[in-house]
Amino acid sequence: MQLRHFSVREAMMPKKLTAFSITFIYLVVATLWIALTDFALGYFISDPGPLTIFQTYKGIAYIIVTSVGLYWLIKKHDKQLNIKEEKIKKNIDIQQRERKYAEQRLQESEKKYRLLFEQNPQPMWIYNPETLAFVEVNQAAISHYGYTEEEFKNMTIKDIRPESDIPALQKTLTEVMGEHRYGQEWTHQKKDGTVISVSISSGPIEFEGNQFRLVVAKDITEQKKAEKQLLNSLIEGEERERKRIAKELHDGLGQYLSASNMNFEAIREDIADLPEKRVKQFQNGINLLQAAIGETRNIAHNLMPSAIEDYGLELAVRALVDHLRKSSDITYSYSSKLEGLALKQQTQINLYRVIQEALSNAVKHSQCQKISLQLYKHDNIITCMIEDDGVGYNINSSTENRGMGIRSMKTRIDTLSGDIEFNSVPGKGMSILLELPVSSNIKTQE
Repeated sequence: MQLRHFSVREAMMPKKLTAFSITFIYLVVATLWIALTDFALGYFISDPGPLTIFQTYKGIAYIIVTSVGLYWLIKKHDKQLNIKEEKIKKNIDIQQRERKYAEQRLQESEKKYRLLFEQNPQPMWIYNPETLAFVEVNQAAISHYGYTEEEFKNMTIKDIRPESDIPALQKTLTEVMGEHRYGQEWTHQKKDGTVISVSISSGPIEFEGNQFRLVVAKDITEQKKAEKQLLNSLIEGEERERKRIAKELHDGLGQYLSASNMNFEAIREDIADLPEKRVKQFQNGINLLQAAIGETRNIAHNLMPSAIEDYGLELAVRALVDHLRKSSDITYSYSSKLEGLALKQQTQINLYRVIQEALSNAVKHSQCQKISLQLYKHDNIITCMIEDDGVGYNINSSTENRGMGIRSMKTRIDTLSGDIEFNSVPGKGMSILLELPVSSNIKTQE
């Protein structure tokens, strides 16, 4: 192990020279010089004449020594400053190179993302979340929606939506404000007026030094049509199966039960001589058989109400209400007005099933005393309102999501491009509002 030897000068010299250290060294050297030289001259020279001469030489020597010392100290201090400046300059160069590299990476990243943005086959745009104005759109959006880039940049995201969707859009934008990402399905309108269904994905993005939002819009119109066609097929298949079972019950089991009842009625007079106990058993059997005939008739009617084919939706619903009125203590009120509106049979069946399910749920679960049903057409909208004064339930609970009946109601209304809304508060009853736009898809040509 080698030991480094320090000189006295190195031991006394501070590692870093500062203005304070230079002044301190100068003060120490000056004090020692004056004290030691005065003591030496006073000790060796007692004659005032020579002493004065030596005092002069001592002052000149002091000036020379201190000047050389100050020069050396200042030069050393300058050297330290130069080293420090070089280090600072080196750090600045490193920082500049790093910043330049980061800027290059950022430019490359922006170029890559701009390329992905511009060449993406899905419509994309960037909008200002404060003003809702379009900031940038890609070529796919221009081609798909029919607006030019200049037209887009003079519009807001409200301008590509139907007027009826604006309140819901504003509510949604308020709710998702500040969220990192969100996705929803919306209805958009092209320049030529074509209405399309889109799936929206949105997220924050920094663009040109500002915080905007990036949107990707996927056109799912054909997908929604295919889903609706599939639902229609499933529902039509269900109705065909209901009709088949109803026919089997009515023409098969119902006829056998009716024939059995006629045979038993034919021998009623012949059992008069039997013991009273046997007569009662026979009468109970007849009563049960007649109840089975009635129940079979009710099941067949519920599966496929003939009143729809014979008299139409309004009278079929009235027959349903009359049947429920006879079988329970609930007070019903029913009013309808669909005069002059000829609906397709499948449309009538779907509406009937929804009303049937709603009334059935109210009878079974609401514990209500009154049920009100209104069915009418106003401003080219079929509206159905079903209200009860029962116990209600919590809409936010999982009951709505689990109930097959409610899901079936929603599915049927979706296939008709309608809306259904459930409103309920525990203890304050429940209301169901159904709105169905009258279009060529649901009405006949008559």
